[in-house]
Amino acid sequence: MEKLIASGAEAKIYEIDFFGIPAVKKVRIKKDYRIPELDSLLRKRRTSKEAKALHRAKKFGVPCPSILDIHEYEIVMEKVDGITLRDLLVELRDEDLAMISNLLGVIVGRLHKAGLVHNDLTGVNFILMNQEKICLIDFGLVEFSEDCEDRAVDLHVFKQSIAAIDPKRLDFIMDRFIEGYSKEFGERAKEVLARLKSIERRGRYKTR
Repeated sequence: MEKLIASGAEAKIYEIDFFGIPAVKKVRIKKDYRIPELDSLLRKRRTSKEAKALHRAKKFGVPCPSILDIHEYEIVMEKVDGITLRDLLVELRDEDLAMISNLLGVIVGRLHKAGLVHNDLTGVNFILMNQEKICLIDFGLVEFSEDCEDRAVDLHVFKQSIAAIDPKRLDFIMDRFIEGYSKEFGERAKEVLARLKSIERRGRYKTR
């Protein structure tokens, strides 16, 4: 039996039982405004790319859902139980927050080391299963990229998301996040962080 648990512009997510395993099924939605043949091709390609990205991320140690099955426009993945970072962040004590922020940086560092950018590193896409395990979900916008600008934008999206959730502790969180990211990503992190500052300066200029 399928239960719809989320619906977006690109896909619907169902909670299902996959041969006795609690799972979720992501189905890419048909777009009637597109030529049917093109629509089918795009959905197949994006489904395949997401599956390949999940496989590659896991290979590099990024905690993300395991794929149980894939078919044309559908991916069946293990169900991840826990609390979203958005829902838990403001309740965390500083000592717990420091550890989790550092771990988030390590996870994103591994993702970038894998040649992937998530493009949606927001509070709802990090699931805290416990204090020692965080799962990164929703690879629907993922891209294979080694570009410094793309990686910096990834961090910018993350920082903006944190600013919206817990603005008072933004600097505290980002300092620990950067520690974990830099440790994991090594020397390449310096260039990404420098580009992040450049992006932020551009944003302030546009605001003025």
